[in-house]
Amino acid sequence: MNSAKVVTENSLPLAERPKPSVWRMLWVDFRCFTLAALPIVALALGTMLAMFGQIPSVHGREGLAASDLPYLLAFGSLLIASCVPLLVLRVQQLRKLLARGLETTGIIQQTYRAGNGSRLRVSYNFDGKGYER
Repeated sequence: MNSAKVVTENSLPLAERPKPSVWRMLWVDFRCFTLAALPIVALALGTMLAMFGQIPSVHGREGLAASDLPYLLAFGSLLIASCVPLLVLRVQQLRKLLARGLETTGIIQQTYRAGNGSRLRVSYNFDGKGYER
């Protein structure tokens, strides 16, 4: 009796796997997410300031008044001008890494929180030599 082999995305060779979308990279990679979120937050604050005339203070700090709108929009424009090219470069860098990367299997030794994200300690073998990162 022939049994059909189930082919999942992870069982395909690395070159044949579907490449992650830009959206996936935004949600998984901290740098991509930050580069995309910073200009959006600055422009959202500018829009709120234009609509409501002020942004209330938080934790006893002085809020933003309507007179701050040109500065906030200039800051948002500066963030767009700097973050968008950096985001494009980061996505290209990740795509090149995935295209040129070598496939290997490993074992996750430990997971822990450090700084702004989670970290993994893994061990793997490559070309007959053991590595731990």
